[in-house]
Amino acid sequence: MHRRPFALLLTLMISASAAQAAVLRGHVTDAGNHILPGATVRVEPGDVTTVSDRDGNFVIADLKPGTYIVEISYVGFLSASREVNVGGAPVTLDVKMNLSPSVSESVTVTASRERGEVEALNERKRPTATRISIHIRRSTLR
Repeated sequence: MHRRPFALLLTLMISASAAQAAVLRGHVTDAGNHILPGATVRVEPGDVTTVSDRDGNFVIADLKPGTYIVEISYVGFLSASREVNVGGAPVTLDVKMNLSPSVSESVTVTASRERGEVEALNERKRPTATRISIHIRRSTLR
């Protein structure tokens, strides 16, 4: 008989705490609406950090209702900061990131090969008979 009031009280406490938890959802893109997977999303206060998934989406659950500062960062882009008020209903935050002015959009790659490596590759390209005759000539010279 005493179990029913206890079970009812426990159910009410769980329901009340679940109703107080807030959810923050978001989507991170660049100025051209290209998805930015792996963007770091940090929520203060509370020191909560997550990263956006491969579709640029993120979810932060179990936030207490209140005002938070959400900071989003991504390599090569300026950090974005937003103030968000969360309550009982889920909040959605769409963030467009801007390229950092210190980042160039062009990349130049240069490479060189050692002389011995080039000779070895060229020797592999020659027909087998040519390699054999070169090898014979070299061995007779020694």
